[in-house]
Amino acid sequence: MWKASQMKSDGNMTYASAALISQRIDELVEQQTQGTYTPQGREDILTTTIGKPEHPRRVRGVPRAIGLRDYFGPVQKTTQSTNQYALRQMDLQWEERLRQMEQRFMGQLQEQKEMQNALEEKLQSMTTGTLGVPTETPTPPPISTRGSCSVVEPTEYIGQYKLLVDGDPPRIVAVG
Repeated sequence: MWKASQMKSDGNMTYASAALISQRIDELVEQQTQGTYTPQGREDILTTTIGKPEHPRRVRGVPRAIGLRDYFGPVQKTTQSTNQYALRQMDLQWEERLRQMEQRFMGQLQEQKEMQNALEEKLQSMTTGTLGVPTETPTPPPISTRGSCSVVEPTEYIGQYKLLVDGDPPRIVAVG
């Protein structure tokens, strides 16, 4: 209807700007038929093309008695939809954080398993290394040529000792 009002009797547009708007209207109508554009409420094709919102108390192209509410319906509450959008965004953020934490936890768990396996292998090699090697028998202590040092019989002490406190009164004896 707007295009017809802006057209001269010879088929040309009245102004060059009207021709641009007419071309944009044709594009939006084609997008609407393809389903890529859907006009919603007061944001119809003409309002989108011109870039100006409707007059606050009237609708273009209909009689004056029909107001905005009669033509488009009541104003929709945007706070509820905004709150739902905000809640959805928060849910998505929490899901993303949870996924990141799970990935981090799984990575740490894998590292701990690898570390545990390495320690078990090292412990295994250490125990097999000491079990396979025969233990050394203690060597008897050297005999002193001085008269003040006493000789210790090697059969008295079974284990391998570096230092030993022996007898009463206590005295330190080096064995091994």
